[in-house]
Amino acid sequence: MKISILLDKLSRPQVLWAVIFFYTLASGLFVQLILLPHIVPSWHQGNGLIEGMDGRKFHRIALELSQAIQTKGWGAWEPLPQDQIVSGIAAIFYTLIYPAPWSVLPFNALLNAFTGTGFYLLMGLLVGDEKKGLVATLPFIFFPSAMLWNTQFHNENYVVPGVVFILLGWMIIYSPKYHLPHIRPAMGLSALALIALGGLFLLVTREETLLAMSVLCATGALVMNGLWLWQKIKAAGSTRILLYRVSLSWLACILMLVVQSFNVLNDSRIRPGDSVRAIEKFPEDPSKVRDSGRNGLKWQQSAWLPKFIDVQFNTLAMTRASFLRGAQKSGSLIDEQMAFESAHDIIVYVPRALEIGLFSPFPHIWFEKSGEASGSAMRLEAAAEMAFAYVCLLGLPIFAWKNRRKHGFFPMLWLCVGMLILYAITTPNQGALYRFRYPFYMPLVCVGLSGWLLRGQPEHAEMDDSPVP
Repeated sequence: MKISILLDKLSRPQVLWAVIFFYTLASGLFVQLILLPHIVPSWHQGNGLIEGMDGRKFHRIALELSQAIQTKGWGAWEPLPQDQIVSGIAAIFYTLIYPAPWSVLPFNALLNAFTGTGFYLLMGLLVGDEKKGLVATLPFIFFPSAMLWNTQFHNENYVVPGVVFILLGWMIIYSPKYHLPHIRPAMGLSALALIALGGLFLLVTREETLLAMSVLCATGALVMNGLWLWQKIKAAGSTRILLYRVSLSWLACILMLVVQSFNVLNDSRIRPGDSVRAIEKFPEDPSKVRDSGRNGLKWQQSAWLPKFIDVQFNTLAMTRASFLRGAQKSGSLIDEQMAFESAHDIIVYVPRALEIGLFSPFPHIWFEKSGEASGSAMRLEAAAEMAFAYVCLLGLPIFAWKNRRKHGFFPMLWLCVGMLILYAITTPNQGALYRFRYPFYMPLVCVGLSGWLLRGQPEHAEMDDSPVP
């Protein structure tokens, strides 16, 4: 009974927001001020930051910018110093509060509170039950791996909210709850605002992720438009509502592409066919890549593919090859012998990429020692999380079957699985992949958990299957 009362209270978005905010802030202060300097100093690289992570770089850039602001005034501030939004935001808090990472923790907590609440709303739309949706949201909020960015500096502080906001925006568009039997323009505008905000977060952190999501969202929208048209014909529904929903979905697609066009970065990332830039970025001898002499830069164009599609495959191959050249000392590389010379090579690798995206890090490295003390502990933490994830993923087919008429689930599944495959293709490092895939992987884990929670209940009847007035 007490648990039921607690779930009732936490099911209120404002209450959940407050809980996540104070939990994130408290855990960040504990990690930076107590855990690292006093309990596990071997993990500590100074300033409350974990050894071996990118926090030192972000801190240095933020500190330099803060010092410039103090000397020259706020006109010296820039949002993307050295292309790092993390440092640009941190410099504000360094200047206003104190030049140390702990000063940014309230902002991290703010972002995470909105992200966790947005994820809860997303799960509520998918599950159709507030309490079960809340329970299914808990792994996303409390998985220890999320503390790697919520208590530190990282791009994931902005990437994870960006992805969650986009997912929630699209689920609002697909949910009949907000568009049937009557059009609710306010909800449509809310969905577009969420997608635009999420797109901006990705633009300043991982623009390539936004581009990939834009393509996957557009293909999902195309399929859903066809489904809505078929349902309209079948049920003799309203043409006005059909046109509204179709228009809203394509406005969202266009909005993502418009945000993509705001290239505010001085982009030094690899571009299609830009082998010279790839070599400049990673100047090591390409033959040093552990792939038997194949370095991913000798691309063979496929005559059976349109050139603009072949170029995108080339970009994936070059990204992977460049990652390998920059991570030779990593102890968690996977399939490092694989580099791609044609679109065919990548397509054949897709089943293996799906396996890696869903199930890595694999059990054989869970208990291996890392070169750093913190790395070994993180592997043990990943072992516990992956064991839990494996069980949850077994519930994914249960949820899919019981909610097969809830069509909004399948575009989300398409988007998340598609991004897992792309990341597994381009990121042959299980440690980096574990972090990159988080906002796409956790929806699958949490939906799988809800599948177990719903297994004894009758199938969900989707409103879209009813005649549209």
